[in-house]
Amino acid sequence: MNSNRKNEVVVGVLFIMATVFGVIAASIFTPVLNSPDYLIKISANENQMVIGTMLYFFMAMSCAGIGLALYPLLKKYSEILAIGTVGFRVIEGMIQVIGAIIMICLLALSREFVKAGAPTNTYF
Repeated sequence: MNSNRKNEVVVGVLFIMATVFGVIAASIFTPVLNSPDYLIKISANENQMVIGTMLYFFMAMSCAGIGLALYPLLKKYSEILAIGTVGFRVIEGMIQVIGAIIMICLLALSREFVKAGAPTNTYF
């Protein structure tokens, strides 16, 4: 197996991993975040939110890895295309990491919300 074939396999595996991690994370987050009392539900489902956030981080790393693994394959055709692919995939990964950090902050906010007795008329 030559090195290009190995990179092609790695890119395919990373695409599958990113998709699977994203679908599972979305299926974990959606029922909790779409409820009207989502701050209470987030606090009640803390472990579920942590697992979903970890999957989101794994998806981010997989997406960034796709760009890095595609670089040698695309460089044969156009170096600008290869650099652009790497750049945009890394940016995509960073945006997803920011989303995961926001989920962690939302978890902390929900803990404080429940600790305050679930007030109805506050800045929460």
